[in-house]
Amino acid sequence: MPTPSRRSRSRVARRAVGLAGALLVASTGVTAINSAPAAPSAASRAIISFHVHLQLVSPTTGVGAFEVSGAVNDQGQATHTFSLRVDPFAHPHHAVPLTGVGVYVGAHGTITISFRGRFDALEGGSSSNGHGRWRIVSATGDDAGLTGGGYWASSVTGFVPQPTVPPQADATFVGTVAGA
Repeated sequence: MPTPSRRSRSRVARRAVGLAGALLVASTGVTAINSAPAAPSAASRAIISFHVHLQLVSPTTGVGAFEVSGAVNDQGQATHTFSLRVDPFAHPHHAVPLTGVGVYVGAHGTITISFRGRFDALEGGSSSNGHGRWRIVSATGDDAGLTGGGYWASSVTGFVPQPTVPPQADATFVGTVAGA
């Protein structure tokens, strides 16, 4: 029977050390699990989801309603102010960068977020889909101390002029927060 090479003996030794380390961590974890539970830390994260419906009342403002669930449960009035950085030399179907602020005033407090992302024109410009990232800027009331952020997606319809119906935006902001 051939003798194992130095390389294979070294590999076996590394695996044995790794296994011993894993067993040590596992046994320590079992001890920690069997001891008194630790108090939740401020750094623990929880999922949050905002659903927002807005009417676009100007080229830079949308107002409407929101509902938030998960780490925070509330509903109320929503206002978004935003800017689109339109490149006059870009192709008409080119994605448009967007930045903005959302303010959600509910029965339990006010949450202010910042968001950024992009919008893509659809259906010849009569609708648009957007997506990007968001983060909490401030929170008051029961929501004071809330921090976190995540991703958003939105659709906007009604860009074709209709005398009685302004464009509508529906957005969902999903992420994780701490301090709730």
